[in-house]
Amino acid sequence: MSCIFLEHNNYSRLTYMITDNGVGFDQAYLNKLFQAFQRLDTVEEFPGTGIGLGTVQRIVRRHGGDV
Repeated sequence: MSCIFLEHNNYSRLTYMITDNGVGFDQAYLNKLFQAFQRLDTVEEFPGTGIGLGTVQRIVRRHGGDV
């Protein structure tokens, strides 16, 4: 994880960049990524419930951020 400070037109914000070694996703499914219980793969291919990114987005937005 890395952290950088961005300033643009007198608007400052702290940005955290988190990367993983996941398989990635097709941009065509971007609208599904943050919806609870939405999966792009089957449980047999990748374990999980499909609530991870949706939960992350809700927490970050409650603190005034964006994902």
